[in-house]
Amino acid sequence: PGETLVAVPEKFDLQESWRRGLEMRPDLIQQKLALEKQGYIVKYQKNQLYPQLDVVGSYGYSAAAPSWSGAMDQFTDRDNPFWKVGGQLTIPLGNRTARSNYKSAKATQEQIPIQLKQLQQRILITIEDAIASAKTSYQRVKATDEAKVFAQAALPPQPTQRPFDDPAPRSDHESLHVGCLGIADEIGHRQHAALSASAHPHEPWPAAAV
Repeated sequence: PGETLVAVPEKFDLQESWRRGLEMRPDLIQQKLALEKQGYIVKYQKNQLYPQLDVVGSYGYSAAAPSWSGAMDQFTDRDNPFWKVGGQLTIPLGNRTARSNYKSAKATQEQIPIQLKQLQQRILITIEDAIASAKTSYQRVKATDEAKVFAQAALPPQPTQRPFDDPAPRSDHESLHVGCLGIADEIGHRQHAALSASAHPHEPWPAAAV
């Protein structure tokens, strides 16, 4: 390619990134839905502790004819309708199973907010580390480019190439060129080590060659 790739600095907003991460992360949304669902489960299990009252009812037709055809005629004409309404009250005695299920649901409901807070903290740390890594990568590229410019600026004009059969001793300019390249490499190496240490403060610094 004829063009040189240029690293363009990117502006990061940590607060906005945190806000978007807490609103749009699928795992965090799923955890919030799990908390809401557990609230309904707790309410249901709590209702199982109370007496149960059911209202029952039925409606229909009956036939009392001595023959099959007569009975069918009575059904068709709806001659003998009947209905009934009643209630059924169930009072649990002891109800150990319902109490155990309710305590288990309550314990799960208390654990989910803690897990939600831990997940939020992990998301915030992950976003902050990602932004710091992006900034460090840009600074590393910038330092490499600066070292390259320094080395190119220190290059003296290249002498005319001599024939292969007439080697010449290395001039002072060529020695200076080699020394500048070594200094540029050392500068780039030290800048790279410093940037890596700033991005990963808990990791040991790599040894720089002297």
